[in-house]
Amino acid sequence: MDKVKEIIARRNKRDHSVDDPCHEEAMISMKCLEMAKGYKRLCQLQFLNYNRCREFWKKVIQERRSKGIQPTLPPADEREEILAEYFRTHS
Repeated sequence: MDKVKEIIARRNKRDHSVDDPCHEEAMISMKCLEMAKGYKRLCQLQFLNYNRCREFWKKVIQERRSKGIQPTLPPADEREEILAEYFRTHS
């Protein structure tokens, strides 16, 4: 349990919005794990959401890299627009 708190504390020390588009999902997963006293099965939905987030941004990075767009990870202020566009075209 202390390990979960340690991970949360480490993640909170930096501004992860710059380099981690899934920071919020990661924190939700860690908080769930903390509340569930380390019992991962109770947090499957949160971890699934986090994993899907990571997969989505990995694809965005790969696409931008293949098109020669820099930076490959979109700045935080562009991410919301990218997500909105994705949901508009995939709903």
